[in-house]
Amino acid sequence: MSLKRNLERLLNITNRGTGRLPPAPDRAALPESRAKAYPSQHEATGAGIASPVTENKVSDGAGGYIASRTYVQETGVDKIFLLTSSDGLYTFEYKLLEQIDMTDANGEDVSFIYQEVDPDTGEPV
Repeated sequence: MSLKRNLERLLNITNRGTGRLPPAPDRAALPESRAKAYPSQHEATGAGIASPVTENKVSDGAGGYIASRTYVQETGVDKIFLLTSSDGLYTFEYKLLEQIDMTDANGEDVSFIYQEVDPDTGEPV
């Protein structure tokens, strides 16, 4: 006897079948349906964000510039989160963005405001 058969006998493995699966049953087609799309109640104003959008820079006080970003605050200090790799070898610190200020191609100010989420659950706070 082969090793495979001996193992099957010891483990009480029965013949699992040989051959092909039966063909899938025929299913009827989806019924015909119709729908109407209505225009929105708001008329276009021509306003919007013109591409490209560039991030604003503000002076860092030391002769350089930093991006104009606002981070989620906790008691007046940027809230720091830790992300640890699955093997525990690496830990990264990061801050959640609250707002980024940008300027569009027409020179208009554009603010991207992000909703705060719980980093563990992904649910809004």
